[in-house]
Amino acid sequence: MKSVFKILLLASLVWLTNLVSCRTGVEHSPDPGILRVILHGDDADTTIVIIDELYHVDTSDVFMVHIFEGKAYQGEKYADLYPTLDTYHNPGNSYNILARDTTGQHYQRYKIFETYVPPGTYTRLQIGVTANVLRIGDFDPIPVFLPLGDSLLVNLDFNFQVKENRITVIDLALAPFRSVQRFKDTYLFIRTINVQNVQIIKQD
Repeated sequence: MKSVFKILLLASLVWLTNLVSCRTGVEHSPDPGILRVILHGDDADTTIVIIDELYHVDTSDVFMVHIFEGKAYQGEKYADLYPTLDTYHNPGNSYNILARDTTGQHYQRYKIFETYVPPGTYTRLQIGVTANVLRIGDFDPIPVFLPLGDSLLVNLDFNFQVKENRITVIDLALAPFRSVQRFKDTYLFIRTINVQNVQIIKQD
């Protein structure tokens, strides 16, 4: 009887040891981070020459830029970006890139994307950007077009980090007037967008 008890006890200890050391194959899934993308006009770009006249930006000017898609790439993989944390589709939104902030000294800042994404190192930000008309001063509305053959998508190739439970804020500046170039009888929208800053902050 004691031998049977010893065998059962030994078997139980072996089973418990295997249970403690057993790996199920299900690894810890990291918490997501948040990717927030801010777009605004380049504060250094405030003048344009129209018909040999130098024009300075005014608070009444309008240049609506349409943002309709966003992706953040990790190599070949990507995460879709959406306007807010509680939306899961992107109908596209338009922003007056010439609007001034309350100080009147800077262009208005717009949050164009804010999305939960997996943590890691990203290598590309891709944004769909178009526009069709520039309205400034007393000039007639100026139609603008993408150059023939240009993709609707703009690729910004740079490395940035997204960390668990943190917010990565990417600050983009679009040069509103340097992006508009006269070509024969039309104006082309040469989308000049630069990454001004990348910052990782705590979540609210």
